Amino acid sequence: MQQTGMVRKIDDLGRLVLPKEIRKNLRIRNGDYLEFIMQNEYLILKKHSKLKDLTNFSQELVDSVYQFLKHDIFIADKDKIIAYSGNDKKKYLGQEISYDLENAIQRRESLLENHIKYLSITKDIIINCSYVRDSIIVEGDAVGIIVMFSEDNKLTDSDMRVIKILSSFLNKYLEN
Repeated sequence: MQQTGMVRKIDDLGRLVLPKEIRKNLRIRNGDYLEFIMQNEYLILKKHSKLKDLTNFSQELVDSVYQFLKHDIFIADKDKIIAYSGNDKKKYLGQEISYDLENAIQRRESLLENHIKYLSITKDIIINCSYVRDSIIVEGDAVGIIVMFSEDNKLTDSDMRVIKILSSFLNKYLEN
């Protein structure tokens, strides 16, 4: 276990402020959920992702869509790609998403870019493609994003409707 040397006092209401350096390093933002884990005399705080709990389900979902549409598709929580179907799956799966996608989640964006443009998927991977994306909103919180892209073909309004349906489906599934 890594020690930081930082000590914080709990206030009268039982609140504890996480130091900015820790929030920045762990990519903890306002509105994120933290899970409390007790292990002997230690209290462990872990980022909680509602979508990460659905990794296997999400993978089956994107595999099914890819099977019919043949466009690369992925689902990401606020930090990482949790499900991917298409070319170069190993290259993308589990990678941290780009700041552009993080911002799209926070802004709750839906976007159809049917002309070939740059898409920043991870911090290191930027591709030239057409794409659609939609944020996943659960109980009013933006928890992730679904992205479909094609380097060869222009995506259409129909592709956007598919992404909207998936987003809505995951929303309803997670709210139950």
